[in-house]
Amino acid sequence: MSAEYSEDRLVQQTTTNFFEQTLKWHSVYAYKKETFDINGTLGRKDKREVVFTRYLRQALDKLNPGHPKQVYDHAIAQFTTSNISDQFFKTQKIIIS
Repeated sequence: MSAEYSEDRLVQQTTTNFFEQTLKWHSVYAYKKETFDINGTLGRKDKREVVFTRYLRQALDKLNPGHPKQVYDHAIAQFTTSNISDQFFKTQKIIIS
């Protein structure tokens, strides 16, 4: 397949350009280039971390300024942890009801 018709060129680059030009978003192409660490490319420990907590913390502070660090830590924990057994029991309760 020619590079001119690659998925990267036709989909990823086009979408990235749209986000940057239309929505004024900043994007990072980190595929196979990302460094992992708190100070790494996206601030995550490894590729299993799907929530970018560095940016989430910045957004929480911007939208809700002046709270203690523990408040932001708790909010981030709500996004990044899951209790699958708790979700299972809630689902069962709804089905049984």
